[in-house]
Amino acid sequence: MTSVPPLDLYEKLTTGQGLTIELWLETADIGQKGPARIVSYSLNPGSRNFTLGQEKNALIVRLRTTETDMNGVRPHLVVENVFNKRNDLLHIVVTYDWTKQIVFVNGIMCMAKSIPGGTFSNWDPTHYLILGNEGTCNRPWRGKLRHISFYNRPLDAEEVYSLFHKNEISRLNTLDKRKPNRNGIITEYRFSEGNGNSIHGAKDSEIALDFLIPKYARPYTAPFLRWPSDNLVYTLNHRDTLLNVLGFILFGFLGHGMMRNTYFLSWRISIFVLITGICLSFFFESMQYFSVKRDSSAIDFCANSIGTVLGIYIDWAYIRHVKQFWEKNTNI
Repeated sequence: MTSVPPLDLYEKLTTGQGLTIELWLETADIGQKGPARIVSYSLNPGSRNFTLGQEKNALIVRLRTTETDMNGVRPHLVVENVFNKRNDLLHIVVTYDWTKQIVFVNGIMCMAKSIPGGTFSNWDPTHYLILGNEGTCNRPWRGKLRHISFYNRPLDAEEVYSLFHKNEISRLNTLDKRKPNRNGIITEYRFSEGNGNSIHGAKDSEIALDFLIPKYARPYTAPFLRWPSDNLVYTLNHRDTLLNVLGFILFGFLGHGMMRNTYFLSWRISIFVLITGICLSFFFESMQYFSVKRDSSAIDFCANSIGTVLGIYIDWAYIRHVKQFWEKNTNI
């Protein structure tokens, strides 16, 4: 895991011509799932820029763009029958050019789909680059990573096959000596240290970004009521925000109506219902703070509070206008 968010990598990848991730690896367990994180540029199980993971024999590719949610799903790629044998050396390349995502395994194209679409303008620069796990330390991947490269451009089929063929001849005996096409390569890891508590990026990479190997895994703890630090327009999960507002509109309207029927219409019951809605929202977000799959969100808290206010206002409007108009016309 990088000790700090890799801002140089973020800048290079978000301003490039696309993305390519190249891996040489061996899985130690074809039954692991989660998906187990092989390499992840993320914060926790619910927020990422990209992740390559293993779900039993399938390769899972989650890539966050302006056409997905902040977790890089809906949509995402599931490539079946990639991990079929323990300790089987695999060359995996995932490449994306803004219009199509292509996955190569051992030099052969096995999937090409026009998803997710969109750009990386909604990426979060506060995320960490992590190998073999998630920031919360609860999605471990068991296996061996032999080589990783990141490009800020797509690779074509010929380039991918060339990278595979050059190293397949010697079964990685000469990986450290290879000289791939450096055009567009941002950082590269050859795992040649042998020992120590860090993994160093290749010195001839554009960015020599290092990973630290901690003696003890310290789970990441998301801040309470986290407010997004990147582009708010793209960070918002508009569907979830809308559902939060609508749900608490219903709470405010029904709650205020029930209190009004019991204690008559007054500002006191409006304030009481509003405080109750705020406390209820705070309770829900507090519960999510202790979940590894969710974050307590300041956006959700604000959406819930706004929904409560709107619900109270709608009930006031109903009494002052709709109900009075209906009673007046009925008496006539």
